[in-house]
Amino acid sequence: MKLRVIFRNDWPLVNCQDSPSYRLVSIDLTPEQVEKLKPRYAYSVGSKDYYEEISRCFLEFEEEEEE
Repeated sequence: MKLRVIFRNDWPLVNCQDSPSYRLVSIDLTPEQVEKLKPRYAYSVGSKDYYEEISRCFLEFEEEEEE
């Protein structure tokens, strides 16, 4: 499984009234990461099962530790 992140640069839109530019980054996930990202069972209606959905995700940057 791959994690795909699309970055958007609005500079062309803001300054030149042009379309924003995009960049796609794909990261191969380890089996452990895939397992952590699997949606959990939520409920079922009749014979159809429903699972959690991804609501939002974001990048969290770690601050450099001070020595």
